Amino acid sequence: TDAAHPQAVRGIWLSYADLQDTAACLEAVRAMENCNTVMLQLKSSAGNIYYDTQLPERQTASVDLAAVNELIAQLHREGYYLIARLTSGALWMDAEGYYWLNPADADTQQALCDMALELAGLGVQEIAYAGFAFPESANIAQYAELDAAAQAAALQTVAQRLTDLGA
Repeated sequence: TDAAHPQAVRGIWLSYADLQDTAACLEAVRAMENCNTVMLQLKSSAGNIYYDTQLPERQTASVDLAAVNELIAQLHREGYYLIARLTSGALWMDAEGYYWLNPADADTQQALCDMALELAGLGVQEIAYAGFAFPESANIAQYAELDAAAQAAALQTVAQRLTDLGA
């Protein structure tokens, strides 16, 4: 069943390192008193995907992807409110070692929408996008063409596309 957004959130965060042992993850969730929400890190800043995606050309991580999908399904069946944390990144890396996607790029926007729809199909009710911004680094020339207003407009466009999906 789909869990409604809880009035009072009491949850647990499962990082991609935690997902190496999905049985321990399930045990930790069940052991947490009054837990109603689980946030799972399902995409890293390096671009790795931590669930069994059917999207083409996505780099999957070194976890048991089928086990992660089963964990998501089990948590969904047990009525937890599920949030997927997707860290933007993996297209460019700046001098400080941070990865960035281009939010103005139509392919990037479509990839975010496709992933949101796929995760919703797995039972995830909410998606938290981390690092969803233009970098402040001047070391990434691709952003030089966009002024602050154009960057804000690009972020609003993709945010609206995701909102329209219900993601």
